[in-house]
Amino acid sequence: MQPRWFAVVFLLLCGAACTFAFDANWKISSERAGQLDAIVQHNKDRRSAARVLSALIYTCVAATMPVLSLMLGVLLAWLWRPFHKCWRMKSAPPAATLIRGHTIIWTFIIVFLSFTISIIAGLMGWMIINLLMVVAIIGISITTCLARPQDPVMAAGRVAVSSKSNSGTQPDLEHESAETKEADDANWSQHPLGVGRSQKRTLLLCVLMFVLLCIICLVIWNVWKVDEYQLWDLNNGNTTEEFIPQLTAKTLQMLYAWDNFATNIRLQIYTMLLTSNCGSSFTNELADADKHGKIFLPWIDQYKINMDLYTPRDYTQYKSVNDWFIRRINTTFRPVTAVVYNMEIVSPADCRMLIYPNLDEARIWIKGADFTILELLDNNRELNNIFKGGEIVIARLAPQDYHRFNTPVEGNITYYKEVPGDYWSVNPLAVNSRNYVFYNLRKIVVIDTQAFGRVGYIAIGATCVGSVQLTWPDPVGHVVHLGMELGYMQFGGSTVVLLFEPNVTTWHPEILQMSAKPVESYVHVNQGIGKFKPKP
Repeated sequence: MQPRWFAVVFLLLCGAACTFAFDANWKISSERAGQLDAIVQHNKDRRSAARVLSALIYTCVAATMPVLSLMLGVLLAWLWRPFHKCWRMKSAPPAATLIRGHTIIWTFIIVFLSFTISIIAGLMGWMIINLLMVVAIIGISITTCLARPQDPVMAAGRVAVSSKSNSGTQPDLEHESAETKEADDANWSQHPLGVGRSQKRTLLLCVLMFVLLCIICLVIWNVWKVDEYQLWDLNNGNTTEEFIPQLTAKTLQMLYAWDNFATNIRLQIYTMLLTSNCGSSFTNELADADKHGKIFLPWIDQYKINMDLYTPRDYTQYKSVNDWFIRRINTTFRPVTAVVYNMEIVSPADCRMLIYPNLDEARIWIKGADFTILELLDNNRELNNIFKGGEIVIARLAPQDYHRFNTPVEGNITYYKEVPGDYWSVNPLAVNSRNYVFYNLRKIVVIDTQAFGRVGYIAIGATCVGSVQLTWPDPVGHVVHLGMELGYMQFGGSTVVLLFEPNVTTWHPEILQMSAKPVESYVHVNQGIGKFKPKP
């Protein structure tokens, strides 16, 4: 037998032996079905509650826009009446009618402009237009209060003359006095007179409505308690919870509880600005006195991170928050569990993992019919044809995880490309929200292997993860070994997606069963997740 044929037979026998051991040792028990169903229901209820409460908050917030618009409309109609020609009457309309009409017109114009800008510019546009309205209302109110009061008789005469000149008729003092009296009687006055009683009542009612809406939002926000997200711990064989601070959890629920909502309100600008702020603030070098408040309390203590797993263990030895975030792990606690290195697959990171035999089955997790492997690979049709119908591994990293990622297979790197994109969160709620978070900023690597053919490795950034760094600036041509560090992601949650050719791998059956529910499985970096699948 020639040596190369002997090698092929040897690999097939090893693969068969590994697959047999894999199935024998990792077969999931049926008793866990109830636990999995409970996890799924818990996470569904969590999202349902988020939808109800976020809808209430958004309704109250949206209602503030017409309230502010009416307040500004009343004030503008009191100050400025440029639409007098809209009243086609033989004689000049009563002043009160003119003021009320201008109030309606101004309010309609402001509401129309506000919603138009909000539709075009999204949440940032809505915030800016509402801020401008609040500034305008406060500015007009302060200016009015500080203005020197005028003689009522002289002011009435000016108003009457102005009304007559606008209507295009000659001044008539008796008619002017009648219009002024009618406006006073109707409690609708105009500058330079003070605001009329009806106008004051309208403004007061708007202020009370605005305050009430703000109070309702604050009460809902403070009473709302987000339950912890649940998943399966593969090592402990039990349900576990992922800690998320309440402020962060509520923000994620508000943004991603509704499908496409974050995209529709143009939150890309917000996540980009937030990511830029994280990058600048967390890379600043800290004084030793500041490290307890900047590293220990908000991260190590709050997330209950065991620093004995990392090197160095002492957090004061890290220069910045970001330097601590990309800390190295002690390999004693994360050994490579493979036996036949070139025949096995290990987890690329400490992560929450899902495995699917193909994209169609992955849609149970990746919501959105428009999501394609082709676009994930930046429209590279050659790579798309290689991985078409192939298997998908999704490895999600949370902020408390070790954020360096390793190679899951052995081989040679033959392709690399950096693809720009957005900075959506990769939290499960965001992934399920049809916002296509896997099209974020990403780096694509292809590894050519002996047993599995080509393997796609996509490192995806996220909100506050503006930098995905590889070990080499250009990794093409480098040989990678199982469990070798391939790069790191600076600050925040992030994701690694692995693509395999069809029918080349036998996966960990427990992870497969969890994924079908779908329930994420927490696994360690370098932990075995799959083996070579011999062809029949």
